[in-house]
Amino acid sequence: MKIAEETSDNTMKEDAKVSFGMANASMKWNEHITGILKEIEGNKVSMENAELVDEMKEHDQEAEDEDNLLNILFK
Repeated sequence: MKIAEETSDNTMKEDAKVSFGMANASMKWNEHITGILKEIEGNKVSMENAELVDEMKEHDQEAEDEDNLLNILFK
């Protein structure tokens, strides 16, 4: 764009502005999509962690049930 300004070439200047605007829009779009993907990945990890917690609770409950059964059987 600087060359276009120095040579007073308005067509080249307008083309440079459009190119700059398109590049800027592309970078912003990329940042937006990256943010969405990171959020999706974070939600996926959160869901996986929640499933693991549920499995651990279920396992703990099963172990407690087994202990209670053993206590009943051997009292």
